[in-house]
Amino acid sequence: IDGTTATGYVANSNSTGALNGTPSLIVSNGAAIATGLTLASTSNIIKGLVCSNFNSYGINITSGSNSVLGCYLGMAADGTTAGNTQADGILISNCANNIIGNGTTTGRNLISGQASGGFGINLTGASSTGNTIKGNIIGLKKDGVTLVSSTTQDEGIYFAVDCGGSNTVGGTSATDGNLISGNSNDGIWVKGGSQTIKANIIGPQADGITYISSDQYAGILLSTSSNTIGGTGAEGNVISGNDLAGLYLASVSNNVVKGNFIGV
Repeated sequence: IDGTTATGYVANSNSTGALNGTPSLIVSNGAAIATGLTLASTSNIIKGLVCSNFNSYGINITSGSNSVLGCYLGMAADGTTAGNTQADGILISNCANNIIGNGTTTGRNLISGQASGGFGINLTGASSTGNTIKGNIIGLKKDGVTLVSSTTQDEGIYFAVDCGGSNTVGGTSATDGNLISGNSNDGIWVKGGSQTIKANIIGPQADGITYISSDQYAGILLSTSSNTIGGTGAEGNVISGNDLAGLYLASVSNNVVKGNFIGV
């Protein structure tokens, strides 16, 4: 489903920082509809859409090897107005190798403004492995600076207690990294599985420097063991400006934490 061919579409041209594009193909709730799109088959590509104001999920992915690129989940086409009704922007349920943002300029998603108590991206189920989340803004408005509201989504990215491992948030370069700031609770909560989190900005504005007042509690909360946070060179995360902790390890072990900027 290619919203980039719709009249009025403007492609994003910033590889990092603010999003300056405008999607124009809108999938939005006009009634009591639970989910915008459900992907129950493999190898679908969804790009350039706005999915907001559904009762449960913007996009529900129940099969593998799908891609969501250049979409707005939970926000209006202006990138500043929140829907505030969806529980989750994207639910990945018991499936593998899906791509949410691909580290390219046109592939960056805006995943913000879900209802209080909801998640930007929710990964659940033992078969949810090998999924990648790259280059997105998760929690802020499209400018990468401004809070959506005081009641926006609780978690930017949530790995449920039954989630499989070997999922990746970010990657090996700055363009792979996500901006995960402005969420009501945590930037990332790893409750299940062993995950890899690299090259992200978690807590500050898009420049990685400027503090956001009333920001998320913890940048990363680990409630499971054997995760990798950071790496060498560009793989290090910036985890700063969060109100409670940059990185909170809750009775877990065998985690690798290296090459990050934490608190600065």
